[in-house]
Amino acid sequence: MSNLPKLIRDGIPKLIRERGASPKIRLLDSEELNSWLVRKLREEVSEFEKMPSIEELADILEVVISLTVNLGVTFEDVEKERKRKFLERGGFQQGICSRTLRSLSNFKFHRSSVSSVSGIKLCG
Repeated sequence: MSNLPKLIRDGIPKLIRERGASPKIRLLDSEELNSWLVRKLREEVSEFEKMPSIEELADILEVVISLTVNLGVTFEDVEKERKRKFLERGGFQQGICSRTLRSLSNFKFHRSSVSSVSGIKLCG
């Protein structure tokens, strides 16, 4: 077990106490928590890259849900925005990788133009 500071799940201190040990913890304020959650998200994504699994995806989702709570929005708010963007631009399921567009920030997309953007090539 590492002695480095690490964001842990809320129930871990109780589990440590039940095993007769005293957890060395402190509670983070909202600003600190956001920073630690972003760090935790990177950690969980890294673990998923090493070993893709439903368990690692669940960990990523748990961190995302905690980020929404800390930011004062609901997961439903995030899902609504995800759906809006999906309807406007689509998802990522097709595996389309642009080799020519560096940034899409200068483009104004409309629902009808998503599948017909010129200049997009598949990575290969």
